[in-house]
Amino acid sequence: MWLPLALPRWYIDGATHPFAAGALTLLPAVGMVSLVLGVVLGALSRRSGLLWFLSLFVLSEALVAAAGLMRGQAAPGGSTLLNVGLWTFLGVQIALSGYLIYRTKGARLSAAALGLHSVAYAATASFVAAMSFTDTWL
Repeated sequence: MWLPLALPRWYIDGATHPFAAGALTLLPAVGMVSLVLGVVLGALSRRSGLLWFLSLFVLSEALVAAAGLMRGQAAPGGSTLLNVGLWTFLGVQIALSGYLIYRTKGARLSAAALGLHSVAYAATASFVAAMSFTDTWL
């Protein structure tokens, strides 16, 4: 179960070295800037409702944990079912982020920044999960 522990490290590495692996590391860089902005603005607004964005982080970690447990179970190159599942996961993350932004009155700018981070983290988690499910690593 090393994969859920490795994902945050890979995400931070991608953010601190943008373009080290091409455009792929741009997503974590944008996500980390959004996280810092969202946390600072959220601390200034003192809205406890922003803590709901942690649930999106937990969902991404759960996906990567499941992918770690089912490593190599999908055909190399991915299957249609795997692709649909990962795109559905991203769609749910985007929808939940939008809902949380909508529900956070008075701190929408910080909620939008945290939502952008959550979606960037979910996209990175989805990419790592796809590599694990197919056991095809970059």
